[in-house]
Amino acid sequence: MPKTILMIEDDQDQLKMYGFAFEKAGYRFLKAPNKIEGFNLAKKEKPDLILLDLLINGFNARRGGIAVLVKLKEDKETADIPIVIFTNYTKDEVIRDSRALGASEVIVKVDITPKELVKKMAEKYLQ
Repeated sequence: MPKTILMIEDDQDQLKMYGFAFEKAGYRFLKAPNKIEGFNLAKKEKPDLILLDLLINGFNARRGGIAVLVKLKEDKETADIPIVIFTNYTKDEVIRDSRALGASEVIVKVDITPKELVKKMAEKYLQ
């Protein structure tokens, strides 16, 4: 059974682009266009990795991605799933808080291609 990645991201073009890259590499890719669907899908599917954007559906980082991160890490069913913050929002205190609240790492979208992201995630989280 292939490893499963859940991407919580409200940009449909990004969901398609990264979904294509992960599926081409043989992974199962789940898409959640908002934070509620993302949390529910994480609980239901128990993915091997979650890619989480910080700015979701017009919410600021704290009410968007950070709120989802906290909720996922507080829930015993999802607490152990690695969560990578995958965003272009790079405010220092938000990045620091993300790590302190349990994010495995923070990756800035513009710094990595889809192919490089797949390779990096495969090496670090999808063994």
